[in-house]
Amino acid sequence: IAIAESKGLHKEDIVVDGITMTVSSDEKSGLETINFIRWCRNNSLHTTLGLSNISFGLPERKWINGAFLSMCIFNGLTMAIANPNEEVLMNIKYASDVLVTNDKNARNYISNIVKTESGEKINIQTNKSEKTILNSVVDGDKDSIVGLIEKAIKDGVKPQDIIDKELIPGINKVGDLYDKKIYFLPQLISGAETMKKAFGYLEQFIVKTDVKKDNDKKIILATVKGDIHDIGKNIVGIMLKNYGYDVIDLGKDVSEDVIVDRAIKEGASIIGLSALMTTTMVNMKDVVKLARQKMKNAKIFIGGAVITDEYSKEIGADGFAKDGLDAVRVADRLLASLK
Repeated sequence: IAIAESKGLHKEDIVVDGITMTVSSDEKSGLETINFIRWCRNNSLHTTLGLSNISFGLPERKWINGAFLSMCIFNGLTMAIANPNEEVLMNIKYASDVLVTNDKNARNYISNIVKTESGEKINIQTNKSEKTILNSVVDGDKDSIVGLIEKAIKDGVKPQDIIDKELIPGINKVGDLYDKKIYFLPQLISGAETMKKAFGYLEQFIVKTDVKKDNDKKIILATVKGDIHDIGKNIVGIMLKNYGYDVIDLGKDVSEDVIVDRAIKEGASIIGLSALMTTTMVNMKDVVKLARQKMKNAKIFIGGAVITDEYSKEIGADGFAKDGLDAVRVADRLLASLK
């Protein structure tokens, strides 16, 4: 290292090849190689290995090679000389990269392992697509979204148009890709978090602070018990505020008694419920049932990725909102019915 640096090289230019000896002749050789890789990582050095040497002389070598690769990746291996046509080995590589955060949002794992019903590999979206606000949501690019919005506003684009023409279509596309099993939970969450960051920045422009709050326009919002997702609910909350509603957001994973008791305490006649998963959407029914028992004129609307108008009717809710803008329309309708 000292000699290399004296010639003008840097540590990041160096790749160290630790000679991999077979465990057939020395059972401690695998551990020794792993210790070497860890030392190099701790000293900011890249590493490479002739991976399959570890299993020489043993049967079914792919399992030894695969386990060894996984352990080496965990300890910081940079690259390996290995057979890219060995499916077991490559799949372990993709899985290990997810576990050690080398694969953002599991994109490579999904693209290389998951297949469509026809047997083709998933062609997942990547950040190589054109940098627009919409594509940043689709790609889950939290780092670029605010800068793109700032530029759009500077160029004269109205904040509401950014919401209607970029952000909402973007998150709808994420949902569509998720429904088609082209996207999976990491992409769904990443897109939603990007959307949340965008709305967090835009809220200063779209919330009408000059609108006088009307006590009749008080709404309780909550994600139901067992569900920890609140991106959709947060978007609904911002849109409702923009249209003069006094929004009381109870957060996520909220039980039915807390929701109903707070609605009674605040004098709110409208409750908005959110759920992302089929396993938690059933808890919406408990809120509706309790509200009917304890509140005289409760109006309840529901929404979320798995929610439909049919389900709303099935559990006795008063409305279904497919997105933030629709939530405003539903809330207006329910408010009118109370007068």
